[in-house]
Amino acid sequence: MSPPLGRAVLTGVLVLGALSGFIERGTFAYFTDSATSATNTFAAGTIDLENTPSSALITFSNMIPGDKVTTQLTISNEGTLDMRYAVSDTVTNTDSKGLGAQLTLTIKVDATCDSDNFDSGGTVVYGPDSPLGTLGSSRNIIGTPGSTPNGGRTVTSGGADVLCLQVKLPSSTGTSYAGASTTATFSISAESL
Repeated sequence: MSPPLGRAVLTGVLVLGALSGFIERGTFAYFTDSATSATNTFAAGTIDLENTPSSALITFSNMIPGDKVTTQLTISNEGTLDMRYAVSDTVTNTDSKGLGAQLTLTIKVDATCDSDNFDSGGTVVYGPDSPLGTLGSSRNIIGTPGSTPNGGRTVTSGGADVLCLQVKLPSSTGTSYAGASTTATFSISAESL
């Protein structure tokens, strides 16, 4: 026999009330909070390649076999990052005699940068006595310009690298070079480390 309908409804209400008490005890309240981290800034670093002197690095007129000229080139980094630089040269002969291939170039660091004392110390970074260049071609002198990494020399932010260059007209130079002339353009490129 089934219980009367009123008792069944009352039993259902009591069961529902008991279950809701369990459900309320299972609900948790959370305290929440949030914070922000504002003004996060990002800035790219820089390299700022400077060379001194910036033009007419080496000039010598009326050279005769055995003459040499020595000068200093300073590579500076005025940027905020360390850099690596590479150097190439291109020779242009104003005649067909090819004086650029006859002249020799030696580059040193930590050297006394004058013709009389050049051979007495320092570290060779190009040469010694390698051809200055050949007509219409570019020669890598330090590192490999245009490559990454370029394999050149490093300069810290705010630092400088002092190169000492010596160009010679060898004593063995023949009379076919008399009156010859050439110009050399040194190209310096840099990349961040």
